[in-house]
Amino acid sequence: MTAIPHILGPIVVPPTRRASAFLGETREEKITFVLAVALILVFSEVWMKPLNGSATEAADSGLIRALYYPGYLLGIVLLARGPWDAVRAAIRSPLLWALVLYAFVSDIWSIDNAATIRRAVALALTSAAALSVAARLSWVGLTKVLATAFTIIGLGSFLVGLLLPSYGRMTTLFPGAWSGLFIEKNGLGAIEAQGALFCAAALFVDPTRRRVWGAATGLAVLLLLLSTSKTSLVAMTLGFAGLGFAVMVRRGPIMAVLASFFGVLGAGLLGAAVWLMPDQLLGLLGKDATLTGRTLIWAAVKRQIDTRPLTGFGYGAVWSDQSGWGPVYWVAKQAGFRPAYAHDGWLDIWLGLGIGAVWLWAAYALVTWVLTIWSTYRIRDAYLALGFMLVYSLTTLTESVAVAYNNIGWVLFVVVAVKLTLPDRVVAPPRAVVERR
Repeated sequence: MTAIPHILGPIVVPPTRRASAFLGETREEKITFVLAVALILVFSEVWMKPLNGSATEAADSGLIRALYYPGYLLGIVLLARGPWDAVRAAIRSPLLWALVLYAFVSDIWSIDNAATIRRAVALALTSAAALSVAARLSWVGLTKVLATAFTIIGLGSFLVGLLLPSYGRMTTLFPGAWSGLFIEKNGLGAIEAQGALFCAAALFVDPTRRRVWGAATGLAVLLLLLSTSKTSLVAMTLGFAGLGFAVMVRRGPIMAVLASFFGVLGAGLLGAAVWLMPDQLLGLLGKDATLTGRTLIWAAVKRQIDTRPLTGFGYGAVWSDQSGWGPVYWVAKQAGFRPAYAHDGWLDIWLGLGIGAVWLWAAYALVTWVLTIWSTYRIRDAYLALGFMLVYSLTTLTESVAVAYNNIGWVLFVVVAVKLTLPDRVVAPPRAVVERR
């Protein structure tokens, strides 16, 4: 048993927390904090609804594309403020840039060369912006940035839902369900599932403001419930389970062993339930056997993949195709409606980039998962990593959030994945007031 304390020793007894400035101790930290929060808000698309109305498909106009430019610019500014940090982060993330390069190379076989190049550039800039956030922040700073950004979104969504119900609540498909600052209720639910996790994690890395983060967590949970998104409820539950596991392993070697045992047992039981009782579980979620039409889309997409399994049709070239003969036409014909995307991150990668990119993405996801598990036991302040990866991995099975340009899901994944490869930026405490425990 002597090996257990040796393995888990670095995080068994966290050091005493200190009262610190919210934005950071130095001017540089304050600027980085503000820039990072603004970047997250840009990619969250809280500005989309006023421009796109109640349309359920995001507009692809020049104006909509231009509104992502501030996010790119903020990323460039962050990179410029710490170029060596950015270089080190980029070197440690070769699989990320291999995927970006693959998107550019797919122009060779793309059915829409202009769209592929434009969206590959957007993917590169989106990924670079996410990397800039990870490279410049400690785990504490990153957790506070994400919690702050998602709290701002939550407050805005709550106010419009309360004061402007015709704008902040759905009136047609799901009357009364809150959508807040987003086009659909599921958009709000997905954001708040992440927001609840980030704010709850902030309780542990910034305990001097536990009342603020506790209230923010409660607001996120409330908004998720008001959205009536059951899938997001499952995602939030997984996120909290991951966070709870991370908290337990920091309570000492014995608790870490118990948490590991029950974590593996719980995962096994959940897997068995999904395998043996899928219909009952779907019923609990209010879903039918088609997962609200998703299985119809998946079958149609797979049929198109089978025509070009090695190369796909080019990055970002499928779903906006207007030729009338491309794969999206046949997907719509078989599914009975025209979807905006495959509703599965893995299938979308295969459809656009081919099987090679699927294996490359699988390798990146696997490496990130290994680092996530390692960080849960060994990195003091990486509370959010495991919960986030559980939520994100579930989301990739039902939404196209993997290797996705201008997508908040991809931004958050890259932020966490890159941060996991870097040593934590621990700031030495000044001679200030130290919290009494």
